[in-house]
Amino acid sequence: MKKQAYRSYIVLCIILSCILTFSCAHQQQTPEQIGYKTLSTAAEVYETTMRAMGDLYKQGKLSESDKDKVVKAAGVYWSTYHSATLAMDVWMRTKSTDDKVALDKAISELTAAIPKFQEFVLPLFQKSKDN
Repeated sequence: MKKQAYRSYIVLCIILSCILTFSCAHQQQTPEQIGYKTLSTAAEVYETTMRAMGDLYKQGKLSESDKDKVVKAAGVYWSTYHSATLAMDVWMRTKSTDDKVALDKAISELTAAIPKFQEFVLPLFQKSKDN
């Protein structure tokens, strides 16, 4: 069961990363589509990861110290997500060039934050699997 949950999480992370990568790479999409898909994928990565980390903590497979590290990393990640959400909201209202540049920067930062967050939690999943 533990091995299955770990594999499921890994597969989900890979799938979500691929969706994000390929959906943003498609040249025919509007900035709105790219923004919404990126935000949606980022939120799903966060929610799935935190749910899984919570389950590990409840099962006693995540130490208090590791839990605190996850919460801190999640806070940084979620802050990046909210910055991108705000940039998307501002640009959708104004459609200004400056706000579009800010949106592109925020989406790029969020896209870079996803694998960093995953790289941080994956060793914790591996550690819990070994226990």
